[in-house]
Amino acid sequence: MVGPFEHHLNYDLSGYPTVELKSKMTLFGSIVAIADCFDALTTARVYAKVNPTPAEAVAHLVRHRGTQFDPTLVKLFIDVMGIYPPGTVLALTGREAGVVCRPPVARLAS
Repeated sequence: MVGPFEHHLNYDLSGYPTVELKSKMTLFGSIVAIADCFDALTTARVYAKVNPTPAEAVAHLVRHRGTQFDPTLVKLFIDVMGIYPPGTVLALTGREAGVVCRPPVARLAS
């Protein structure tokens, strides 16, 4: 129950609901906040004419790391999703276009 309660709180404990916490968000709440923001930015909304691309949503997370989002978890999110998440349209060399279909394959350090 704590994670869903916290998901609109920011890493710096601003946001809502207003709480009397003096420590920090839980790990689960921090993870849900990142996933919720990414989903909210990239999902079509009736009140938005244009939604950010997945890459623009990742850039938003990066811009707000340390204030809205846990910087370590943002890095881990990008490691899993990639800088260009699935659905991102890319301009390739040779004037071709491509769409990212799946996240990058995680590679374990040797």
